[in-house]
Amino acid sequence: MSKPSALAALGGNRIIPSTGFDDEVLAAATREAVQAILGVAAAAEAQRAVNAGVTTVKFFPATAACGLATVQALGGPFPQLTFVPTGGITQADAPVWLRSPDVIAVGGSWLTPPELIAAGRYDSIEVIARDTIAAVREAENWS
Repeated sequence: MSKPSALAALGGNRIIPSTGFDDEVLAAATREAVQAILGVAAAAEAQRAVNAGVTTVKFFPATAACGLATVQALGGPFPQLTFVPTGGITQADAPVWLRSPDVIAVGGSWLTPPELIAAGRYDSIEVIARDTIAAVREAENWS
């Protein structure tokens, strides 16, 4: 088991994301009783996920793969799937993605800028996270 995502299961993680649909990651997650969120970007991968019994998938690269329109198109023939888009998502457009009933979460590198991590500026990262939550709540009128 050499892949970092597969090894993450052994390190105590409860959710293991994978950029693509990876049988080794799925097997490690199943063996360790954790959830794998495997990547899809097209119908063939979504079908493979459904056939494997997967219900939540990572949609990557989200904006490069025609964005929300693709997620909604895949949601039609695969209503059992929910999506976690990553890749090109920004704080500004996260609320748009989250309005879709097919999307249960989004991810983005805006939350953890490498320069803030390198500088140990976790307080600034916390501010970014709080600002993101506020922006999503405001856009959705969530409480």
